[in-house]
Amino acid sequence: MPTSLSKLHQDEANMCVGKSVQTVNPNPELLQSQTVASKDATINPRTNTWARIFPPPQPPSSSRLPVIIYFHSGGWIAHSAADILYHEKCTRYASEIPSFVISLNYRLAPEHRLPAQYEDAIDTLSWLRNQAISSSGDPWLRDFADFSRCHLLGRRNGANIAFNAALRSLDVDLSPLKISGIILNQPMFSGVHWTKSELKYATDDGIDLVDSKRAAFNLKLAKEFI
Repeated sequence: MPTSLSKLHQDEANMCVGKSVQTVNPNPELLQSQTVASKDATINPRTNTWARIFPPPQPPSSSRLPVIIYFHSGGWIAHSAADILYHEKCTRYASEIPSFVISLNYRLAPEHRLPAQYEDAIDTLSWLRNQAISSSGDPWLRDFADFSRCHLLGRRNGANIAFNAALRSLDVDLSPLKISGIILNQPMFSGVHWTKSELKYATDDGIDLVDSKRAAFNLKLAKEFI
């Protein structure tokens, strides 16, 4: 069964204070105690990016199901698609919506600054398109996914990636893949110049969010932008 909500909230709190978070291996062969299977797929071997695929518990009998591409949070510099918090979230999305969920393990800053994460997102869309048009595509997706109903879902900086991926996709031929919508959960949009509201509400429980935010932006931005 998926991890309880209280456990998910504790894992998220641990992430925020830098504590180690458990990672989860994929389980392509569904075990009796599990509701959703999962497996990892290479997106781009050159950049060493990969994604974890979550199918719905039961394949559709007559109609195809939508696809959600998920971009995790982590301030551009931390976490993985294998972290238990994101693994369990995607398990729930696949089970409860239901849908196919593809959780991207994008490259992290400061080793890989923007626009690397946006490029990883476009690589993932191109990879998904290939699953639709290739006879050797992933059978979970090729046989049961509705490629005309693809949604981009991101949280915090992941929402920023989802938004920019949607914009960049307009310049790429992805047919028959179609982005039907984007879902932005607490999106992270800002810049190197702080707004009045950011400065006004900078302090939260003793954490200097302005300094933290400035550090995150300096780590993730390409050198020519800082």
